[in-house]
Amino acid sequence: MRILFDPDFDHGTWPGPRGAADAIAGAAWLGPEGFLALLETHLGLATPHASLADRAAELVPRLFREDHFYGASAKTDPWATAHRLLAWRDHLWEHGWRGERLGQRRLGELAEVTLGLPPGPAERIERVSGWLEGRSVDVEEVRLLVPKATLSAAWQRVLAPLERAGVRIVSEPLSDAQAAGNLAAVRGEGAQITPGDPSLQLVRCHGPREGARMLAAALAADPGLGQTLFIGPDGILDEALAEFGLPTLGASSAHDAGALAALLPLTLQLAWGPVDPQLALDWLTLPDHPLDRTVAARLAATLEVWPAVGNPLWRAVSNEVPGGESFRAILDTVFVPIADRHAQIRVHDLLPRVELLERWASLHAATSPAHALVVAQAEALRGRFELAELRRLSPPRLDAVLASVVGNGAAMRRPALSGYAGVGLPGGVAGPARRIVWWNFHDAGSRRSHVSLRASERQALASIGVFLPSLGDETRAAAARARRPLHQAEETLILVAPHQDEIGEARPLHPLWDEIAGRLHDGRYRRHLHFEAPTLGKPAARTTVVVTRAERPSREHHASRPPSPRPAESPSSLQKLLGCSFCYALDYMGRIRPRTSPRLVVESRLHGLLAHEVLAAASREGVFPSESEGDARQATLAILDRLLPTHAALLLLHGHQQELLLLRDAVGGAAALLARVMHAEGLRIHTVEQEIRAELGPGVLRGTPDLVLEDPRKRLVLLDFKWSGEAYRRGELRGATSLQLAAYAMLLGRAGHEIRSLGYLILRSQRLLVRGAAIAFAEQIRPELLDETWTATEHAWARRTAELSRGEIQADGVATERHTPLREARVDRGHLLLPAPCTYCKLDLLCGRENRA
Repeated sequence: MRILFDPDFDHGTWPGPRGAADAIAGAAWLGPEGFLALLETHLGLATPHASLADRAAELVPRLFREDHFYGASAKTDPWATAHRLLAWRDHLWEHGWRGERLGQRRLGELAEVTLGLPPGPAERIERVSGWLEGRSVDVEEVRLLVPKATLSAAWQRVLAPLERAGVRIVSEPLSDAQAAGNLAAVRGEGAQITPGDPSLQLVRCHGPREGARMLAAALAADPGLGQTLFIGPDGILDEALAEFGLPTLGASSAHDAGALAALLPLTLQLAWGPVDPQLALDWLTLPDHPLDRTVAARLAATLEVWPAVGNPLWRAVSNEVPGGESFRAILDTVFVPIADRHAQIRVHDLLPRVELLERWASLHAATSPAHALVVAQAEALRGRFELAELRRLSPPRLDAVLASVVGNGAAMRRPALSGYAGVGLPGGVAGPARRIVWWNFHDAGSRRSHVSLRASERQALASIGVFLPSLGDETRAAAARARRPLHQAEETLILVAPHQDEIGEARPLHPLWDEIAGRLHDGRYRRHLHFEAPTLGKPAARTTVVVTRAERPSREHHASRPPSPRPAESPSSLQKLLGCSFCYALDYMGRIRPRTSPRLVVESRLHGLLAHEVLAAASREGVFPSESEGDARQATLAILDRLLPTHAALLLLHGHQQELLLLRDAVGGAAALLARVMHAEGLRIHTVEQEIRAELGPGVLRGTPDLVLEDPRKRLVLLDFKWSGEAYRRGELRGATSLQLAAYAMLLGRAGHEIRSLGYLILRSQRLLVRGAAIAFAEQIRPELLDETWTATEHAWARRTAELSRGEIQADGVATERHTPLREARVDRGHLLLPAPCTYCKLDLLCGRENRA
């Protein structure tokens, strides 16, 4: 057998031993792992061996020695420390070190901590070299693409007995392929660049998906089948090739494992409390999991209102599920936290979560690779726990363990089809190719962890004949292999380098680009090597899409079947009906809802909802009236602290301290203001969030005022809580356009109560704005109440109801030649006119407002 050997060949080779021939026998192109496996097979030494992750897991429990040089690192990240120590130990072993202490503390501690671990590649090479003495294998020739002297001492000890047994060992550096233009010019110093020459192209784009589609579009015009080689293809590139009907490469990458690869990590990360509602939303919106999809969607929707697992809406959904014992068992297993976020969890307590996923995924594993991957992850995780002798885990340590299990979970998404070839590393290019595409032309860093030794340690190793290559030597050797695509491309070399990776991280160019730029006669000419899109022999097909504007959006619509009236209206639905009956019809009657957002954010809406809930609870629990403003503030803030985990756990997580401080200040201040007003006026609680309703001419109206107070003369003070918008609410009260307060006052009046004052408590600014009789510590806007406002509301309601009964629906936010949308509310000829709620509406694509010029 004739072997062509190179350090980069384990990741694929081009053109391979067959080359242009129809068939080949007795030849192989191998890298270190492939050559080692071949020799082990020939010598009868092929046995299962421990993976790097398993060896690292076995090393982890030995690392927690603060008096050792790696102790501090192990305390922060034991898994990364274990991988780094193994890389150092294997590198030293491959160059001849056998655990000698040599009077050097770090070498001694490294030898001690790694003693007795399962053998790695270095020991396997050593075993093979020993068995080769006096034995022959079916190898005639080993050709090297790198100088023999640059190989490690271990590989030189493998080649020596082979050579003594008659195997020919030769070093044959690659010769350059014929090329022309800029591609040929940059192979030497003082390169003269020809503008517009596409033989060498650096294509920059925003992200990998954009770059993949541009490349696939260019290849669709000039496929170059059988003559195009890709370096570093991944699943993103394969998807683009498939989209344009081109052969795929069967590539895989970390993001290719699919969404289910995140199921196990998310399930375990949910074990710490307070449960991160974003993680819960991510879990619920995965494409598959043990929960029923419909129920999961309902639970996910509750997190948009109250970002906390176990919130009131969540509990209502879980109680409504029929036959829900198994459903609630899943909820308890996945979403009930085991320990505080700053504490450690016993591994034993995590196992029920792992077993739940394993049982569920195994039901589908036979027909679904994604589910089979979940089963494999669960089995591998238990193995890591056992090897590492882990008993307790903190969140960072669990993340490290999961990375060792999930990080290798890439699954092939597209089959490898004939037509295109690919290699994983540029060093795998060992022969001419008409066209080479280097995908993701970025600096991926060193694939090997360089051993940073002190001068005294190098001298001690040299004294026993162990000579390690310097960082400069390793860098020069890697750079020489990275140049191969430049010297083997015959017609075109395309370097595709997106500015950002898939998750938005900036990516630096591969160092080869600096080398190319340094060879130019004039560095300013490098701009002529930059291309906006890949340029091949035939231009990419371009289709001009004529975008025709939709018809001018219409304000007036007609329903073929008039919508049925609702059983009852509320002040908020009335506001939507009067402002835009199109929005009202689609929302309340069509039940059209925006889809669940993938990202939870802290907005003023959440602040307002939570402040409402806290002040309502404080009112019900007797905090008001209070003799002391301080007592009221303290009691109300205690209620806030009690409700946060079940209503807004998102605010308890890192990064939301400012929002929480703002909320505490507003709620505490509002409570103090309420206590001060109630004490000064002798007010007491009449009702808190109690629904009232009445039969009216246009229909039934029901409402729930936030807080109703009563003075000593049995007159009522009606207050509505608003988080912000002080100027807007002041304008509403001044212009008598507050439909909500007018409706509440009318409902209370119909129940036989006298209204003294009504207004808004603005929580963020801690201001009280009222109409009617003056109230202590409040800003009186007008002395009159809102009786005329309700009369105008009732007239407008009756008119809208009549329009709906005729099937007439108005999109009042759409500007037309005959209609200009209202900017401010007003009463006009006895009717309350409200502006359309476009600011908060998600239906603008349906009404046509989004298409406005």
